[in-house]
Amino acid sequence: MLTNDSLPRGWRWAKLGDITRIATGGTPSTVHYEYYGGDIHWLTSGDVKGTYIHDVPHRITQQGLDNSNAKVHPAGSVMLAMSGQGKTRGTSAILKVPSACSQSVAAILPTTEALPEIIHFALVKSYENTRRITGDNERTGLNLKIIQKIEIPLPPLEEQKPIARILIAQMAAIEKARTAAKARLEAAKALPAAYLREIFESEEGKGWPKNLLGTLCSVKGGKRLPKGTDFTVTKTNHPYLRVVDFENGNINLNELKYLDNQTQSQISRYIINSDDVYISIAGTIGLIGVIPEELDGSNLTENAARLIIKDKNNLSRDYLAGYLKSPLGQEAIKQRTNAVGQPKLALERIATIGIPLPNISKQNDLLTNINNIFHETSYLVTTLQRELDAISALPAALLGQAFSGGL
Repeated sequence: MLTNDSLPRGWRWAKLGDITRIATGGTPSTVHYEYYGGDIHWLTSGDVKGTYIHDVPHRITQQGLDNSNAKVHPAGSVMLAMSGQGKTRGTSAILKVPSACSQSVAAILPTTEALPEIIHFALVKSYENTRRITGDNERTGLNLKIIQKIEIPLPPLEEQKPIARILIAQMAAIEKARTAAKARLEAAKALPAAYLREIFESEEGKGWPKNLLGTLCSVKGGKRLPKGTDFTVTKTNHPYLRVVDFENGNINLNELKYLDNQTQSQISRYIINSDDVYISIAGTIGLIGVIPEELDGSNLTENAARLIIKDKNNLSRDYLAGYLKSPLGQEAIKQRTNAVGQPKLALERIATIGIPLPNISKQNDLLTNINNIFHETSYLVTTLQRELDAISALPAALLGQAFSGGL
């Protein structure tokens, strides 16, 4: 077992700055269109992914290269993203073609002491540690001085080639398996939508009338609480339902907030009953649900709307909720969400959503079938997600074995 100070016989800890030269690049001025569109590869931090970089989407001209800090780095350089959003910072890949880069990327240039694959895979293994150097702030990137001090476990040169060869083959096999597992998972997730489309696009389904929610329901908003309102710590008869209370579909009765009698009297018109369907219209948009009977008369947040069914003999509450939860319903909601600025779903746009309306008996049959397919799909998705998680954990195990002398 390795400790921080021990390595297999003949191995050593090496700082990147001691075994290789590290450089970065620059960005030609974007106001000069003649600096771009040439035949010189130029990569940014977002292009650093995978094991090898065979091509990049960006090109600059010789004039752009001459009038910036960009330099062309040779094939075999290990490129390390020094900044970038999400998981980009700390990623590495090996250049297979000469390329310049922006100042957000470091080039660990070829060296006679370490194969580029050994440097790259050592950086992959230490990815989380590298990111922790600068903390969680996305604006705080790595720099050349920090990278020079990064230490990697370095085997003797004659051992590096077989280790690199095994890692390349095994990583490629893992990635192939991961891609296949991800495709199976996405296919499983798509099953409910495919099932619903098959139903509603069948000859029978095409014969069902399609009614707008605005004709089937009254669409009412919730109520913003008066400024400075405090929730009471004791249970009253006035629960106040927030979006967070129904994000998982089932309301947690132990986490509810309650209003005092005075506040309740100010917003008594904005209540929801168990006969209604609620839909979130701000924050996490498109959450659908119903409330248990014991919460009849609860107050509803302004970030949600309630659909009050006009004719319960013509439209089942559970069918309405089930359809809106389905991929078809969610697609209709997404199409009506205002994505400019803070996302918002206006009440009048909810009213324009159309839903197929078979007779009430057929609605109940469909709901049973929909629930069954969702249950079966949920089990399948869970199984496939576990498979994908297990495959995704293999690189860390493989790299741990490789850099402890186990290959």
